[in-house]
Amino acid sequence: MHKPPRPGAIIRDEVLAPLNLSIAEAADRLVMSRDALSRVVSGETGISAELALRLEQAGVSTARAWLSMHANYDLWCAMQQEQPPVRALEDGLSKQRPNSARIANITPDNLHGEIDFGPEVGREVWEG
Repeated sequence: MHKPPRPGAIIRDEVLAPLNLSIAEAADRLVMSRDALSRVVSGETGISAELALRLEQAGVSTARAWLSMHANYDLWCAMQQEQPPVRALEDGLSKQRPNSARIANITPDNLHGEIDFGPEVGREVWEG
């Protein structure tokens, strides 16, 4: 995986610069403080769900696209760090709970309602 662009840099270089918008003007249009937008653009903080929705409402891509960019950037950064050894959560779980295999197959494509995991899956995980 190559280093994805930081979402704040995309806002600065691909949105504000071509439109000749200052951070103050863009923040005003997005109904947020100049300092908050400046922190995003400078990379001090990431794209929140609220900012992603405001960018979508302002006509700049979709909220899901902004959150996906942010998640990809965060994941890349985490992958650059040494990770501790992790053990599988499902050791012996599938024998005790037959629906646990469905939980292991959760992907972004089936988290949007396309697949019905059934009411027992959530209950099984949280009440287990």
